[in-house]
Amino acid sequence: MTGRGALGAMAGLRLQGLAASKLYQRRQDRLSATGSLLGNRTDTAPGIPGNMSDALANAVCERCQTRFDPTERIVNSNGELYHESCFVCAQCFRQFPEGLFYEFEGRKYCEHDFQMLFAPCCGECGEFITGRVIKAMNNNWHPECFRCELCDVTLADLGFVKNAGRSVSGVDLYCWHNVKF
Repeated sequence: MTGRGALGAMAGLRLQGLAASKLYQRRQDRLSATGSLLGNRTDTAPGIPGNMSDALANAVCERCQTRFDPTERIVNSNGELYHESCFVCAQCFRQFPEGLFYEFEGRKYCEHDFQMLFAPCCGECGEFITGRVIKAMNNNWHPECFRCELCDVTLADLGFVKNAGRSVSGVDLYCWHNVKF
């Protein structure tokens, strides 16, 4: 068997499991009912039903725009296909640890670079804020860091009074029940 024939056979084996899936079968049934989107081609790889072999043979990596080798692993991120080595952070160009990434304006970032570029810092603890941000008094806060100076209750959903007529020392936040008018 030649190198090309061996690769075709390996691709056929790797895709047979996918081709046997119910989702693929429903798609093939729908295509045959409405007519094939790619025409009535019959020149598919042996052992690979329908047009799946054509689709993979013509697929290219989103980043480098080159085709995939039938034996390599492919990363699928929301329908976009990448070589494993091309699926990297837009800032540092390193692969994502454990596949974890953040997406902003169509670009993918590792956690560190996303925080450095886009995440605000808390006015109390100085740490990056991911998730809910409280914006008050020209600052950003973790909800759990935005607290009354006297009773330590979280103010995120209660409302607050700034300085409450007391002397200003840093940022003094008070809940309503600690304010004397």
